[in-house]
Amino acid sequence: MPLMAPGMGGSLYEVLRVEPTAMISEIKTVYRSLAKVYHHDLSSNGWDFTEIHNAYETLSDPKARAVYDMSLVSTRRQ
Repeated sequence: MPLMAPGMGGSLYEVLRVEPTAMISEIKTVYRSLAKVYHHDLSSNGWDFTEIHNAYETLSDPKARAVYDMSLVSTRRQ
C-alpha cells in the first residue's frame, strides 16, 4: 500500500498501511509503530493522530471491522 500521511483520506487500511487481510496482531504492531511517529506527545510533525487511532479502534475490534468491511463492499457495488 502507498504511504500516506494521516488526513490524506482513503480506507482505514490505508491509514494504518496494512492490507485488508492483515491479522489483528499485525494491525497492533503497525499501530504502535505509527504512534511512535505521529502521536502528538512524541512528534512535532503537526499531523493529527486521531485518524490513526480511530482506524486502529475499528480494525482491532472484530465486530467493528466486520461492519466496516461490509460498508466497503457496499460502497464498491454502488
